[in-house]
Amino acid sequence: MFEIIKTIIEDITVECKLNTDKIPLQRISYVIEKKTFEPEIKEFIIVCNRDKTPPNNYITSVFKNGKFIVSKIKRFEDIDSIKKKIINRLKEMDLEYKITDTRIRESVVRYELKEEIGDISDIAKSIKCCEYNKKIDALICHSKDKSTKNAYFVLISGKKDIVALNLEDEKQIKEFKDFIEKI
Repeated sequence: MFEIIKTIIEDITVECKLNTDKIPLQRISYVIEKKTFEPEIKEFIIVCNRDKTPPNNYITSVFKNGKFIVSKIKRFEDIDSIKKKIINRLKEMDLEYKITDTRIRESVVRYELKEEIGDISDIAKSIKCCEYNKKIDALICHSKDKSTKNAYFVLISGKKDIVALNLEDEKQIKEFKDFIEKI
């Protein structure tokens, strides 16, 4: 059994669809960077957001097909305020859009353990949903739990943490913590 001493959200990436299928990237690029954008070269622009007020220090990729992807989010509760900030920035550029769909594209959550992970071959026997990866000497496991069905986690012998991917909210982070502590 593992004892988790700390849970850290390393990254949350969110994809949002806007009520348009064409965003004028030239205008956004010029307002932000004061330079002309070459639409033939790229289908998107990347904006590093370093706001003075939290949530800050996230990265937004704006695609000309009407979506944006935000990464480097550290808390699920910040997602709505970040989306509002982006929509407000677009309004300041006279671009009136609404978000029609939002999904968690991926997340990376690290669970720090009190003690190192022991022999992963013993752990593999107790968890039926794991596959040993020889290249990285690790177990890659798929959660079979209904509430975290798309989640994966990685265990490496001798490490003091477990990394989980694709958890979609705080509830799943807690449920997955409980799952790990039962291994």
